[in-house]
Amino acid sequence: MVMGMEGNGWRGGMKINEILEMLKEPLWQRRWSPGTLAGTTPPATFVGESGYPRVSVGSALPQHERQLSVYEDPRSWLDMTIDEIVALRTYAVLPVKKAKVAPIGDRDIELFQQMTMGDSPVDTELKVGKIVRRSPVFNGYYAPVGTSIEALKVLYMANPKVPRPIEKVAGDRDMKASDGALALYNSGISIYKIQNLLSIGLVGRKRRLVPTKWGITATDSMIGDALLDLIKDFPRIDRYLVSHGYFLGNRFVVILTPDNWQFEMLESWLPFFGRQNTDTTIAADHEGYFGRSAYASNIEGAYYAARLAILEYLRRIRKQAGGIVLMEVDRNWTTSLGVWRVREGIRRALQQFTTYDELDSAKNAALCLMSTKKDNWIRSSLLLTKRQLDITQFLS
Repeated sequence: MVMGMEGNGWRGGMKINEILEMLKEPLWQRRWSPGTLAGTTPPATFVGESGYPRVSVGSALPQHERQLSVYEDPRSWLDMTIDEIVALRTYAVLPVKKAKVAPIGDRDIELFQQMTMGDSPVDTELKVGKIVRRSPVFNGYYAPVGTSIEALKVLYMANPKVPRPIEKVAGDRDMKASDGALALYNSGISIYKIQNLLSIGLVGRKRRLVPTKWGITATDSMIGDALLDLIKDFPRIDRYLVSHGYFLGNRFVVILTPDNWQFEMLESWLPFFGRQNTDTTIAADHEGYFGRSAYASNIEGAYYAARLAILEYLRRIRKQAGGIVLMEVDRNWTTSLGVWRVREGIRRALQQFTTYDELDSAKNAALCLMSTKKDNWIRSSLLLTKRQLDITQFLS
């Protein structure tokens, strides 16, 4: 079933390039009237942060069946253009319903929960009202979201097929959120699915709706912390490793060092429209062996996404190392797409390395890959210069 609305003839059947053509007359500029909306929704839910603790909850209805397989799969988006990602995500209607974050007792929210537990799209029919927000939302944390309309009532939702690990964690109200998230991760459930399950209130002892923006970083942080505890028992790598990749206007360079765990991320924005500074600004956050006690407020969510990707790689090779991530954003980055592109970009970059015997050699090779001046990187970094940090600095 593709999305359709009684009386308006909106029924899909288009490829990505056809969607791009349709965006010349965007979905959010078309006329809309209340009625019954039917379609097939991916097994994922969006929870907004505006108005907290009373938030908007809903699940998107893409225009065409081809969108369903990739709509909630950022792992496949690196091979698309920015325009294709924007089309994929915004050419879908998002019916949303207002609800308190806790306690969760609304029937429709419980149906959204059941749908989110599933492993495949489900047919849905809703009674919908007015437009809540006409224009799409582009956010630095989550992927673009299309036009939002008022979901008055869920009239029908097919029963989803729920994987056993999800059913087990969702049914265990005595399991801490961090333990539940790790159990799902170790069972092969994707990080994106875990983020959704946390946001819709299906993980942990104190069940509540968690805005998607917060749930993304919370999941990256929890899984990252668990992996960090694990890799501390592994031997250190014996050489310096440098990897790099360029995706969607973002260049990533990763340096792994033969040290106990420590991590730093630096983010450089090259001057371009919207960034008129005459010199490049570099933001940085770091942690040492014992992690952080405060939020990484300079890099924010991208820090935790990058950290997770590094820790995943170290667990896979069963080694411990220090990690430095350099991220450079250029003029090809035309709109906010979310932190998934950091997580997936670094995962992809880590597939191939060049090895070096000395930090200076690795550092020079890494910095030569970037357009930002070398001195700017070095001046902004702690780990590139091997400056010694005491425990109190690491913990900050």
